[in-house]
Amino acid sequence: MKLDANDQVCGFAAKELRDFFRRSDCVTSQELTRHFGLNESAAKDRLTQLVSEGLIEPEKGQGNTPTVYVKTTKGNAIANVSFGPRMSRAKADSLVKDICARAEEVNLSDSFIHRVEKIWVFGSYTTEAPDLGDLDLVVEDRFKAELGDRNEVLADYIANSGRQLRCILDRLAYPTQEVLRHLKKRSRHISFHDKSQLELLKVTPVLLFDASASGD
Repeated sequence: MKLDANDQVCGFAAKELRDFFRRSDCVTSQELTRHFGLNESAAKDRLTQLVSEGLIEPEKGQGNTPTVYVKTTKGNAIANVSFGPRMSRAKADSLVKDICARAEEVNLSDSFIHRVEKIWVFGSYTTEAPDLGDLDLVVEDRFKAELGDRNEVLADYIANSGRQLRCILDRLAYPTQEVLRHLKKRSRHISFHDKSQLELLKVTPVLLFDASASGD
């Protein structure tokens, strides 16, 4: 699906609706009011428009007066839209090849304490579109157990980096962030997503990289 960020979809700016659909699994007039600052009447009107355009449909089991809606396939397509500069299929294929090569580098390098287990792609790359938005990737990584005690290795890794990470969540996330930073290499065409988002967006990803297949 091709949209510009400022295109109007059922009275919403396309980017704003995309962001809302990415955050919300269920759609109600109350959620529209809370997210977009609409009054009750306007929220109900927009809800009706979203249904009419086939972007949402009533959640099952509500009878004749539904109040809770879920995204349709068309609605999930909105959630997957990228508004960055588009690229050719050939450039995307080259980028995928580079990402897989960098995943191999991570797994073989002593500079990383996590290895890349799998990389999946979803979104426009999995279609036959000739030009694409972002490469939407999900990366599964894990600690290199052969390095020893995880807590000790992590403490040394952070200390050697020179980073001041006091929050425990930041410390735990740091090895993964370093892996993703290496995979991305500042490319504006790469977008990383949490694996849980696949279920929310109701998409089936395509496996790009599997460390077990390469023997890492």
